[in-house]
Amino acid sequence: MGEKNINFSSLVYFLSICVSLFHLYAAEVGTIFGMFQRIIHWMFMSILIFMLHPSIKGKKGIPLNIIFIFVTSLAGIYLLLNFEDIAFRLGNPTGFEIFLGIATILLVLEATRRVVGWPIVIVAILSISYAYFGYLLPGILGHRGYSLTRITSHLFLTTEGIYGVPLGASASFIILFIAYLIWILDYKTILCFPDSLLQGHSIWHLANAIVLYTFFLFIKKNS
Repeated sequence: MGEKNINFSSLVYFLSICVSLFHLYAAEVGTIFGMFQRIIHWMFMSILIFMLHPSIKGKKGIPLNIIFIFVTSLAGIYLLLNFEDIAFRLGNPTGFEIFLGIATILLVLEATRRVVGWPIVIVAILSISYAYFGYLLPGILGHRGYSLTRITSHLFLTTEGIYGVPLGASASFIILFIAYLIWILDYKTILCFPDSLLQGHSIWHLANAIVLYTFFLFIKKNS
């Protein structure tokens, strides 16, 4: 049992190092296509979420998490390998892309539920439902409704859905601050002496303010 825990911890540690190195490379080189960076970012994050936040604790939840990791990895790799072809026929997705899109949307909702909880998941489900069932609503709230194909392709294959501005900010800026803060707070025995002016929690609040300001600049630039 102890050996399995060590192997699992080593795998998580290795993936975390890969995540950090990739984002540091992207920040330093700056030549990675934005959509590719977001896809790879979500692949790494989703894999870690399903590993570290199992819905069913114990051995019973392992097969389900493996399936989730496989599907999210398959969707990401497919987008990376076929993005140019997808871009040329935007608006005309294949059946396999619709399948991957629906699976990815469900996995995003499941990952969100595991980490944040039900409230934001319910808001997302209501928003998607409104896009589909809008024709049933009266007055100014109603609209003609959108097909499942259009909703799925918009959320999965464009930069206005899952791989939109918030994920772009997370992949470009927020992840770097988080990696830096993990390193800073790891030295809490040095930075949190009562007589020291440089406190770990103060750096945390300062970094949060910087992240919010950077996120504001990012949205302003891309709006």
